[in-house]
Amino acid sequence: LDNLIDEDYRYLKDDSDSYDWIFDYDTGYLSVGGVSDYCIDYFTSWKGPVYDKEEDRLGNVSKASGLYTGSSCVPSKAYESICHVQNVYQIPASIKNINSIKALIMEHGSVTASICADTKYFSYNDVALYDYEPFEPDKNNADHEILIVGWSDDYAVDNFINAPPDKGAWICRNSWGKTSGENGYFYASFYDNVLQTYNVTAYSAALKEDELWFDNNYQVAGNISHITDAIVDSKNKVYSYDECIYPYGVIFEATGTEELKAVSFISAETDREVEISVYKNIEVKDNISFEEMGEPLQIINTRFVTGGFHTVELDKAIELSAGDNFFVVITPVNPGKIIYEKAMDSTADDNYDYWGNYLGSIRTVNTASGRSYFLSEDGFGLTKQEDKDFAIKAYTNDK
Repeated sequence: LDNLIDEDYRYLKDDSDSYDWIFDYDTGYLSVGGVSDYCIDYFTSWKGPVYDKEEDRLGNVSKASGLYTGSSCVPSKAYESICHVQNVYQIPASIKNINSIKALIMEHGSVTASICADTKYFSYNDVALYDYEPFEPDKNNADHEILIVGWSDDYAVDNFINAPPDKGAWICRNSWGKTSGENGYFYASFYDNVLQTYNVTAYSAALKEDELWFDNNYQVAGNISHITDAIVDSKNKVYSYDECIYPYGVIFEATGTEELKAVSFISAETDREVEISVYKNIEVKDNISFEEMGEPLQIINTRFVTGGFHTVELDKAIELSAGDNFFVVITPVNPGKIIYEKAMDSTADDNYDYWGNYLGSIRTVNTASGRSYFLSEDGFGLTKQEDKDFAIKAYTNDK
């Protein structure tokens, strides 16, 4: 791992006298889950995943005290994962994408999805969920993440508490134990209004023997900075340049004798096309003109059907020695969001759950590396960003 994200962190804090829900200050690693963007942050930074066992076991999830006090430490093997998450695929969960969602499940085994877990939408006799009310922020927001593992095209509409427009349901695995639903599983209508409002997400990981296994992960942005607390942010808004086609990049410095094998970036939209350019021994300074950058060592044009986190292998490995700077520049071909991590020390408002229990607040601390660049005002080069970092990573293998 590269150390440029070591000073970036996010945790759940409690400043009240009430301990209805929060029992320990050191629960941040677990307490900000349930939001796909946070999971993408952690896993693509190679902070996990870890096995749910031994000292890293989550603990008893049936009671808050068991969840938090039993899992108060950062997982000990977070940086010793047996796999590296290298690609994440996201598509809107709308009914028009039903075949694409099925394809993701077939390819990756499952997808995560967001639901509103309010009991009024749940038929206990048939363990079936259907949020029938039109989606309205702050009314029936997503408040729970589940795993879709399959589907039934013929699941009858009369199994739900209110009849959906048509038959069909996702087969979902929950995280509330085997006593929840039917041995831990339930059905969710294809037409669930909250589920359709958000993305489904699939993860692809590499093992040590795989082609996409790399020794080192160079990165300057470890967190996606939400504009508001992701616990209450119904749209998961992030800091970004919107509808942008301007180039942006990050200068990394090699720490040893290595080969640059691949790069990655985050895309908020589906059907995104970019040009990736790699330069070597570019000086870190306030402004870098395109003329002095010269010709790149490699140019790769690539297109992605899904949103998410994409790793792109280079056509040929680039040799690096300790101290070599290498500059990864991404130029969008079609307009879209360019997501960045904003330098900040911010604590969100207090949060409360459906029953009024205090949930604490999220504190996010991000530092700017001084190695991220965006198109200069005159358009003739790239300018150092002092207040942000871009979600670009580079992967090397040791020689």
